[in-house]
Amino acid sequence: MTVKEIAKFTKKSETTIQRWLKKAACKMQSVADKMQSAGHGKITDYTIDEVEAILQSGSMSKDAVSILMENARSTRLSAPVQSDQNGAILQILQQQQQMMAILMSKVLGVTVSKKETLPAPKKSSRAELSQIVRQLAQEKMDGNFQAAWRELYREILYRCNTNVSVCSKNRGISGPAYLEEIGMLDTAVSIAMELTA
Repeated sequence: MTVKEIAKFTKKSETTIQRWLKKAACKMQSVADKMQSAGHGKITDYTIDEVEAILQSGSMSKDAVSILMENARSTRLSAPVQSDQNGAILQILQQQQQMMAILMSKVLGVTVSKKETLPAPKKSSRAELSQIVRQLAQEKMDGNFQAAWRELYREILYRCNTNVSVCSKNRGISGPAYLEEIGMLDTAVSIAMELTA
């Protein structure tokens, strides 16, 4: 495995893995030799034993590392030889990490949480009204948005006896802002939906 693959597996930065490598180099001569021979920009592959030493030098628990590596060795021996050994080792280690998460949740009661997605916010009535009026303009008024708003305000005038155009102009605010102010936004949405039908 390369430093990049170890970083991906452990969800740590490559800099952190480099720190672990320096610690592992003190314990294992082959890691020290590979670090010495690797120049800037050269990719160095580490064996399973070396990866184990690197992970033990890091923040992972020693028991978890030994279980992961033991399973990786047994899986590697039973699996057919692949041309991409690094990818195979990475895949084995990721499977073992998932198994450890399940084991931790069942035995220790520790939950390894994944990022939960939050529900999308609902559209406001004002945004919904604007969307319906745009649809009305495109479908029935050849893209003339002003005409669509005028048609909506005319229908509100006839149905609710409220002149949105004049009242909003007198107050110096937009039509939808006026409708929201007087609490008729939902009524306007209903009327606009009827106009598009």
